[in-house]
Amino acid sequence: MDGVAGYISHTTHHWVWVPYLMALGGKVFKDSPDNLRPTLDPDVVGEAMQFYGDLLRKHSPSGVLSFQDAQAMQVQLNGRANFRTQSVAWLTPLATDPKSTVRKTVRYGLMPAGPAGRFPGVNSHGWGIPVGAKQKETAWEFIKWVGSKETIRKMIERGYTSVGRRSIMRSELFKQKHILNGRDVGAMIEQTLKIAAAGYMKYRNVAVWPEVGEAINKAVQRVASGQQTGRQAVAQAQQEILSDFRKAGVRVDA
Repeated sequence: MDGVAGYISHTTHHWVWVPYLMALGGKVFKDSPDNLRPTLDPDVVGEAMQFYGDLLRKHSPSGVLSFQDAQAMQVQLNGRANFRTQSVAWLTPLATDPKSTVRKTVRYGLMPAGPAGRFPGVNSHGWGIPVGAKQKETAWEFIKWVGSKETIRKMIERGYTSVGRRSIMRSELFKQKHILNGRDVGAMIEQTLKIAAAGYMKYRNVAVWPEVGEAINKAVQRVASGQQTGRQAVAQAQQEILSDFRKAGVRVDA
């Protein structure tokens, strides 16, 4: 359809791209968190980088390389892009926001699988109390309140999606809120969490991830802008990461 792009994403490519990489049989590190040698070799990884870069370059709206989360969602709310593999919190408004032009037509599904399997990106947010906190008891009371079933239920009533309590996810309230255009999105969320329980998200739970993620972001930008091929981009990213690791004293095994 004229004026409607096939795909949409945003600038945090290190989040969106890695599930494509894994689905094609690649990975970021040799064996995270124990062996942090980057494995962005040009063969498998180059193919995944080219695939994702082409989605942005050939099938996304003009300006996509500068889109933040909210901008990408707005494009979909306006019906100007079809497919997005991103957090459910950014996707459910397509069916619930009164201003959405695709409320009646949007559909949902699991992260697509590749030859090596299905690897949806899953993360979580936690609350902690610093050792030097002066009001530890007050902080603990806040944590208990914000994570309580009662508080989370109230949040769900107001449109909150990402919950960390299985009992809430299986509640009638959660199910009712997540039947979207006839699709049980709540069940998809639970299934996605079960898939991630295999532990493949360990690649993100390492101290060096910000540097690695930035190298991946730059590689995607080079491919999507036509400056490099996927093979060239990941080869450069591999060398950039190893250089950063050497400067920081990060040990990597062969």
